[in-house]
Amino acid sequence: MLRSRRLGGALLAGSVGLALAAGAVAGEVNASLKLRCEAAANASASVDKNIFDKALGWVGSGLKGTASTLGDRFSVSGKTGPYACSPETGARVAALRAKQAQAEADAKAAKAGGPVKSKALNLALQADAAGKMRPTLFHMPQTQAKLQQIVNNIARTWPYKDATGGKPPTVLIDANLGYNAEARADNTIVLWLGVLADPTDGVSQQLADGDLYWMLGHEYSHLALGHMESDEMGEFQRRFLHDVTTMMKRGAMLESSINYAETAPGADAPDLKEAYRDAREGQQGLRYLMDSILYPAWGRMQEDEADAAGIDAAYLAGVPPRTAHSVNQFEASEIAIEKRIEAVQTAMTQRADKVMKDPRYQEALRQGDLAGAFDPVLKALEKGFYAGIRKWFTETFSREHRAAANRSDGIGRYKKAAYIQTGLTPANADPVDGLTEELLKLPELRAGIATARQVKAAELALDGFPTDKGAAAKAIGQALKGPFANEAYVRFTAHRVSKAHLRYGEAIAHLEVAVRSKYPSPESFRELIRLYARNNQIDKARQMLAKGRATFPDSDYFLPSDIRIQVRTRQFDAAHKTLDLCRATRREQIMLNCMEATMEDDYKNLSEKDKKRLAELALWGEDPKAGDKGKGPSIQDSIKKIPMPWNKKGR
Repeated sequence: MLRSRRLGGALLAGSVGLALAAGAVAGEVNASLKLRCEAAANASASVDKNIFDKALGWVGSGLKGTASTLGDRFSVSGKTGPYACSPETGARVAALRAKQAQAEADAKAAKAGGPVKSKALNLALQADAAGKMRPTLFHMPQTQAKLQQIVNNIARTWPYKDATGGKPPTVLIDANLGYNAEARADNTIVLWLGVLADPTDGVSQQLADGDLYWMLGHEYSHLALGHMESDEMGEFQRRFLHDVTTMMKRGAMLESSINYAETAPGADAPDLKEAYRDAREGQQGLRYLMDSILYPAWGRMQEDEADAAGIDAAYLAGVPPRTAHSVNQFEASEIAIEKRIEAVQTAMTQRADKVMKDPRYQEALRQGDLAGAFDPVLKALEKGFYAGIRKWFTETFSREHRAAANRSDGIGRYKKAAYIQTGLTPANADPVDGLTEELLKLPELRAGIATARQVKAAELALDGFPTDKGAAAKAIGQALKGPFANEAYVRFTAHRVSKAHLRYGEAIAHLEVAVRSKYPSPESFRELIRLYARNNQIDKARQMLAKGRATFPDSDYFLPSDIRIQVRTRQFDAAHKTLDLCRATRREQIMLNCMEATMEDDYKNLSEKDKKRLAELALWGEDPKAGDKGKGPSIQDSIKKIPMPWNKKGR
């Protein structure tokens, strides 16, 4: 039950319920705000073709090209009152719902090989942007229940009841200790555990209801306003994912060349093999880190809209929003993440250099049939392994996430125009502690934060150069003694520690627990399939592949696992066909993983015929006789020829 709160003479009742179809209001709310929201609800309920066409035109002209061009200007004025309650917003929600329906129809048509009506599928609608697929989730039912109550309160008072598919988003907890929350395409809101934690130890001593109502309201608004389905989101998300996977291609090249060189003649030295393993596991660790921190990318205008609508959502739910604390923490968290990526990037460069500069590695590559394919790989890697990661991260977030001071200024001006000057709420309304205070007292929360810190310590020890295996084992050992020992994130990190100690049976055992957890990450399934195949446990690999596909409806996500099994069982014709399926997904992350999977074989045990077939796979289906001086085309050229939805020529 929500509690009504009197705010300096302006009453905002938490029991407000605005029904979209009828426009009925239960409970008491400030009269002006009530009328405005009722008008918006009625406009959305009775939208006609003329309004619909106008809304679509406004969406197209108002959003196209606005990302990254607004500078520090806040794009939502509030001069006509609360943004979320305007009739224009109601018409826009209706228009975007129609676009969502078209996108879903296109996705089904594309899957069935039928015609696609819209210009391009929105990658944000695909399952690899789903909250339930996050690799770092913790199952924390008591904590989730408190947060879910806040989201339910927001949904109950939001004026457009069909905005999120007829039901409130589900709250999930990410064990990442940064400060952030994410709206995801599967109608989930993922809150990072760091929001609830003190920067040094224990739970937060500063968080209040006003912080969480605005923060969760912000994420709710991304979903409620149809940002996932907008043209701006689609285009920006494509650029974002392309930039990320472009960075990772060099890692894929290194992975493939190491797999090849390790099994080629002249690469049997124990110290070189250890360097191979270290570089390969380090590259996988960086990929996992990137997957763990990537979240939907929004354009500047969408962020402004969500900031303003989040304020509206909190006020409608009866809780005065408090934004300053969260905005400052967002900025600090982004800086911390950037530093961590930079540190891992440096370690990866050192590991790669140690391998690539070893004459035995160069000789191992030269002695094999695949040397022609890997010549350009070495040249590309030598120019700077992962040199673009820090630059990409800095540019992306400085471009789309303004500095805390500028963001706070924009929010303040909106709040003043939409609420203070219209008399909807006094300027000095203080946040009132309630659900947040109850949440922060939960023993479950304190235990979850402690475990997250232990896992992070293990990751930092693994990702450093040189790897501190002892520290990693000690930290993950502590996590495995706690109440969150069987979470997928804990067990995945434990499997990384076991591999660092060359205990592969133990690594497999950890992953077998991970895939049985409440939130089993797809990466746990894929890595377990990978280890089964490498250990020639093909039947188990196939069984786990079937289980993975049954658990996650996104079948394309497991195409790389198909290739790993096919290569290990010498089904090269089947692997070629699967590569075609990988290309057909038009999803770079899947294609990248398929590329890596082509080299999952023991080269020494191959016949001459199979070596030739593997060489063809290493070129990813290209004609091995083409190219300069009779050599096959480079891996980079093969990548460029794959058609991408944002660029018909590829890039």
